[in-house]
Amino acid sequence: MVRAGINHNFFPLTGGHEISDCKTCHTSGSYSSIDAACVSCHQQDYNTAASPNHITLQFSTDCKQCHNLNPGWSPAEYKDHDSQSFPIYSGTHKGEWDNCSDCHTNPSNYAQFTCTNCHEHNQGDTDDEHEGVSGYTYNSIACFGCHPNGSGDGAFDHNSTSFPLTGAHTTTNCSSCHTSSMLGHQPPAPVVIPMPIIKQPIQIILHPALEMIVEPALQLFLIGNQHLS
Repeated sequence: MVRAGINHNFFPLTGGHEISDCKTCHTSGSYSSIDAACVSCHQQDYNTAASPNHITLQFSTDCKQCHNLNPGWSPAEYKDHDSQSFPIYSGTHKGEWDNCSDCHTNPSNYAQFTCTNCHEHNQGDTDDEHEGVSGYTYNSIACFGCHPNGSGDGAFDHNSTSFPLTGAHTTTNCSSCHTSSMLGHQPPAPVVIPMPIIKQPIQIILHPALEMIVEPALQLFLIGNQHLS
């Protein structure tokens, strides 16, 4: 694109950037290079965005993550939502929502979400569908814990883990044990056993068939005149 005899292809002036007055961007009067980062021109747009509030929710100032060059900042799409949080542009929830606020009902905290707010997940039907499911409880955190991909297929099965639900645990609500997260308890820290200090080089000769039985920790000490043959 050429404006006033200047080839501007290095920063195409299309869509919302299709301006007629160069001073809209070159506000200092200098036509030398200016910062190409979106926020260098659109900081005020970011600061005043109210639905949702970008500052409160600590959105990135990299506008390209959600916006294209269409005028008016619309439509906005956060495609990384599928890989970073929950699939909404693919899978069973594709096309089932209109606005972020459909699931994120607290405008000041998008870390909060609701599954049960959707009319398709009314409690009566959901209770019937989960009849006999160990630990089932009707709340959004439990929904996400068992259906992290939003699908009924391949739902989390506690009995396939190292802690199968038997006895009294078959009727215990998930939230009784998972008080802060459905991601499971962290395993205990491994016990570290100090290795002996070896002052002299070691010479070890093994038959090839026995090479695989050498412990990795021991291999660290096979120095100096080490021979594996």
